[in-house]
Amino acid sequence: MPTDAGKYDFVVDPSNRNSTYGLICDRVPSEAAVLDIGCSSGNLGLVLERLRGCRVLGVDIDRDAVAVARSRGIEAIVADLTHQPLADVVGERRFDVIILADVLEHLVSPAAILAPVGSLLKPGGRVLCSFPNITHLDVQVMLAQDEWRTQPTGILDETHLRFFTVASFTELAFACGYDVAAIDRVTLPPLGTEVLDYGQRLSLGEAEVAALAAVSHQGNPNSEVYQYVFELHRAPERRRLSEGLNLARALPGDPAQAERPGRLDVVVRTVEGRLQYLKDALYSLAGVTYPAVRAIVCVDSSSPAYADEVRELGDHLSGLLELTVTVVPSHQAQRGRPLNWGLDQASGEYLAFLDDDDVYYPAFGDRLIGCLKDHPQATVAYGIGQVVRGEATDSGFRALSHLKQYDEPFDRARLFLENYIPINTLVVRRAAIMEAGIRFDESLPIYEDWAFLRELAARFEFKFVNAVVSEYRLRTDGSNAVPEGSEGRWERTAAQVQNRYAAQTVRLRAEELATLAQRARAPDIRTQAALDALRAELAGAKSLNRQLLSSRSWKLTRPLRRLLRSGLPEEA
Repeated sequence: MPTDAGKYDFVVDPSNRNSTYGLICDRVPSEAAVLDIGCSSGNLGLVLERLRGCRVLGVDIDRDAVAVARSRGIEAIVADLTHQPLADVVGERRFDVIILADVLEHLVSPAAILAPVGSLLKPGGRVLCSFPNITHLDVQVMLAQDEWRTQPTGILDETHLRFFTVASFTELAFACGYDVAAIDRVTLPPLGTEVLDYGQRLSLGEAEVAALAAVSHQGNPNSEVYQYVFELHRAPERRRLSEGLNLARALPGDPAQAERPGRLDVVVRTVEGRLQYLKDALYSLAGVTYPAVRAIVCVDSSSPAYADEVRELGDHLSGLLELTVTVVPSHQAQRGRPLNWGLDQASGEYLAFLDDDDVYYPAFGDRLIGCLKDHPQATVAYGIGQVVRGEATDSGFRALSHLKQYDEPFDRARLFLENYIPINTLVVRRAAIMEAGIRFDESLPIYEDWAFLRELAARFEFKFVNAVVSEYRLRTDGSNAVPEGSEGRWERTAAQVQNRYAAQTVRLRAEELATLAQRARAPDIRTQAALDALRAELAGAKSLNRQLLSSRSWKLTRPLRRLLRSGLPEEA
């Protein structure tokens, strides 16, 4: 067996969420069929098979590494995919997950490999790609020292032919026919990488490095990201709304002017003490690939000092995101007031809402607005909201686990019974709701978003997009969790919402009415099961009774039973 398994023969620790392989493992479902392109000696495949019950096929150009993988029980194939089509290598096999871990940056043409792998996915499958971040602060410090040195491994690996930023890789993914479903990050602090030998090759002073870091952080929220892990979903029907359009150069009378996409206004509400959360939310908006986005940040119930901090953050985002900061006048209303305030400031064709502790995924606008363009009769488009549990770090939010997804197709009747569509997963045609006069209920302490959705559902058509478009973050410190003991408050408010809109007129299509009627006629499944069990017990009891009445012992004891019914004298 060969002893050299390759320079990237790393130990895989699936519990380490600040490692590339740990993040990849977190995104592979149990018992999935996995294709690991660039499998090396099979370490990742071995963990997926043993811990997740996956079925892994590895492909690698290195014969020695493949031999090691096979010796460990991994099915692996030697292939040079730059000359041999992947479809010929795997044949008719199809996969739930295809992994390209630190592969694409080694290729002359990454798109030539990335684009065709999508055809090998099963329905609902995903592609997981990892790559180093060329904009890490250590690279910037190296350039400031007038240096460019490659390394045997790492960001500046001497065999890297391509270098990516989060934006350039997103563009590559879109060009290859994918949507970006999620982005995870491995972070390392300044001088914490191999680029400058962990600070040993630093000729600048501490003050210069601090100044570079301050400037970098203003325009680049990812300057401490060492590696990215992208989850991609196939989107063959997606149209790039910004393709071929340079908004800065579009002039009146220019044919491109007619193609100018309608602006998406995103109302973001924030309160004091949440600047770090807000920063993540706004940088996620800066990463949305739809070409015309404006953030309307509504600062509510906060001091002037916090409003100034938000404005300063807006200045740092200049050139990355069109942003308006507005202070909500003092009020005694509830959570709906800042949303209505932002709604009144909006003027774009489309409208969306984002709390300061949640984020959008890059394809949010393209996916949802693309759906509305494809379905002119619809007023609301919404996608899947991913719930992620994580912790705050110096470099931002770090995901620890991916919990449930809000991924239910539209059910108008159900929406009137429960709140199952998060407000951060939808886009609305602004003109339609303004004409209908729909507002957020400012008297509700909570569930103001549900009441708003009920108003929309009573009048308009919804379309569900089966793609992850946003992330609802639950922090381990409990800073954005529902307080313990507040369950009664939520139940009372839910009942208040239902009662308030009980007499509301609702538009139902014929098929929706038929479905609702069928539900009304059909008994609850649990009730039906209980009734079936009781009927079975009754039938059994009747059978036993018939057997008893026809038995010989029953007939022989008839005189005794008569005597007992007549009464016996008591003993003295």
